[in-house]
Amino acid sequence: MVKDRSRKRDKNRGANPDENSPKNVPDTRGIMPPESDFPLFEKLIGAAILLVSTIVVPWAAAAQKDAQDLQDRAIAKKTAAVAALREALRKEKEDLAAFAEKRLDEVKQRAYFCVCERNRIVDSWRSVWNNHHTKMARFEAVIEEHRRNWSK
Repeated sequence: MVKDRSRKRDKNRGANPDENSPKNVPDTRGIMPPESDFPLFEKLIGAAILLVSTIVVPWAAAAQKDAQDLQDRAIAKKTAAVAALREALRKEKEDLAAFAEKRLDEVKQRAYFCVCERNRIVDSWRSVWNNHHTKMARFEAVIEEHRRNWSK
């Protein structure tokens, strides 16, 4: 079977090579398009485009501006709340520091009183102990003297 080479050439180049050349394209500049088969439909599309461009687009822009304003106000409120919280925490920290300092002073006073009281009690017991030992030493001396006297 013999291949038809002319047919292959036509496929690759197009049916008529001169058909798409710039010389054969008609000049359509300045010519009005033909009347549409659906003039009412085209008018409705034009009205819809006009409606969208005059009402919907500005409304959407206004809605976007309102949303941005709401977002800015929310950010401002959040910032103010954070600042108020920081101030409250700082004040609470100062109050706690003052309270802790006051309690520390009270504890120091109590500790000093306890140390003084302990020292007083220790001194009192030491004097009792010393008196006891002194009396015991005297008593032992008397007993020893009596022993010496009895053993003579």
